[in-house]
This record gives sequence, structure tokens and C-alpha cells, in this order.
Amino acid sequence: MKTRHIIFIIGLASALFNELRAQPPDPVEIATESNSKKTISGIVENNDAEFLVNAADSRMMALREGKLAAKKGTSSAVREYGKLMVEDQNTLLNSLRSLALKKKVTLPTNLSDAKQKNREQLARLKKGKAFDDKFINAMIVEHEQDVTMFRKALGSNDEDVKAFAREYLPMIESHLARIKLISGRQ
Repeated sequence: MKTRHIIFIIGLASALFNELRAQPPDPVEIATESNSKKTISGIVENNDAEFLVNAADSRMMALREGKLAAKKGTSSAVREYGKLMVEDQNTLLNSLRSLALKKKVTLPTNLSDAKQKNREQLARLKKGKAFDDKFINAMIVEHEQDVTMFRKALGSNDEDVKAFAREYLPMIESHLARIKLISGRQ
């Protein structure tokens, strides 16, 4: 009896190991690991690299959620906000990529696993009030986090990072104000 249990446990452990090994690594973790090597050698400050990586992850998320909202939004306000996200987040992401290239910071090539999971949950919703509500709530949470992140970056020692945050913080704040207005939670 003990032998069967041991064989079962070994088989289960082997299956779990293979499953974990088969999953691709989180794109944000890959970028963070690459940048940590650069911070050790003094190429980039850790806080600046972290800001750029997280800002890129957030921009890609807002862009993709915006595309969903433009297509699936029930209210015209949500659809218009989705279009705004696509336009503004593309602009911001292109600027962010240029800055990262200049600073030799590796950015994620795709959404973090957590953001991808959230986007998939939103994508599974059918067009309707449930979609609009989930989109609005996600945008409020994400933009509140972004405002905090961009304000913190204003304290960077790197003038280019600080200038980037200063230039785009008003855009992020206006997105937050607009989505709160749409939600009725001004």
C-alpha cells in the first residue's frame, strides 16, 4: 500500500514539475531580471527601470482593454473612452519605448501574467452592463495606481525619467477623472 502512495506522489510531483516548466515565464519578470543585471553594473537605476517596466505593462493593459471597450462597450461613453485609451496609450507607449531604449532598459514584450489574466476575464464578458461595469472599475483601479506610480517617478534622479513622468502625468490624471465621471464616482 505504501509503495502505491509513494509512486502516486512521485507521479503527481513529476506532472506538476512538467506543467510549471511548460509555462512561459512572466514577461515582466524577464524584463525585471534583465534590468537587475544592468542596475548591478550601474547602467540604470533600479527604481527608474522598475517604473518604466511597470508603466509599459500598464500601458499595454490599458491599450488592450481600450480595444475591448471600443468594440464591446454598451454605452457610447465607454466606447469613446475605449477609443481614447487606444489612441493615448499608443502615444504614451511609443514615447515610453523610446525612453527605455535611450536608458537601455528592457521592457516587457507582453502583459504580465496578472494583467493578462485580468484582461482575459474582461474579454470573456459579453457586451452589456456587466462588461461596462468591469471595464470602468478596472480603469479606475489601474489609473489610480498609475497616478501614484507617475507621481513617485517625479522624484527620480534621472532628468529624462522625471521629464517623462511630468509630461504624461496630466494625461493619466485626466483619464482617471474622465472614467470617474463616466462611472458617476467623481
